[in-house]
Amino acid sequence: MFAANVALFLMAVYFISIHGLAAPEAHWTYSDLVSVLLTAIGIILTTLGLGIALLAIWGYQKIADHAVGKSVEAVNKRLDTMLEEQNLKQKISDMVQPHITEAADQVWSDFAAASYPSEEGQSK
Repeated sequence: MFAANVALFLMAVYFISIHGLAAPEAHWTYSDLVSVLLTAIGIILTTLGLGIALLAIWGYQKIADHAVGKSVEAVNKRLDTMLEEQNLKQKISDMVQPHITEAADQVWSDFAAASYPSEEGQSK
């Protein structure tokens, strides 16, 4: 964007140095000149606005991605610290182990209680 502004400035300086700041040709009026200049300014501002909008969207996405990455990193670091300091792995294992044992016993009792026909009772 800066390069475009520099190029436009250099073109304006070149045009003024060749033609000077004289009045436009006879068939041009100052209202025509002002119309052309305002149109050019409108086009430049529109282009600038679109560029800023694209940069804002890109920047927002980068900020959001960076924030998510940092938050995941912070949570993982905090969890690792908590697990090391407070021996939470053992506490979690102590809390989960009775439930696992109970579920396994229930599955075993359901399996044992199921009645399957024996091989002796089957007809050949």
